Amino acid sequence: MSAYTAERTEVPVSIANGGTASAEVNVGKGRVVGIKMPAAWTAGNITFQALIRQPAGNPAAPVFGNVVDGAGAAIVVCATPTADTYFALPPTVDFIGLGRIKVVAGAAQGAQRDFFLVVVG
Repeated sequence: MSAYTAERTEVPVSIANGGTASAEVNVGKGRVVGIKMPAAWTAGNITFQALIRQPAGNPAAPVFGNVVDGAGAAIVVCATPTADTYFALPPTVDFIGLGRIKVVAGAAQGAQRDFFLVVVG
């Protein structure tokens, strides 16, 4: 009997001091399965934005929109770590093949926060 093992990648993400959104990161066609969070995170939920379109123009400004479920509700990760924490995301198609995304904190961060999205596939 063989076990299926998907390639696992850790994608670095940063949110600037006083900021709420990361710069865009590319998770490709993989599935985001977890977030490695620092203990110093300023408590606040996490939501996601995905690239909706890349219009033509000079400069071409990408358009990002909220990642929502089938009912139109934002996908939310409750992020209130008191220690370095791994948040496991439930297996759901909402996190498959997002490509270029931004991570959005529900509260302005008190310092630069560096963390990782764990992606398989």
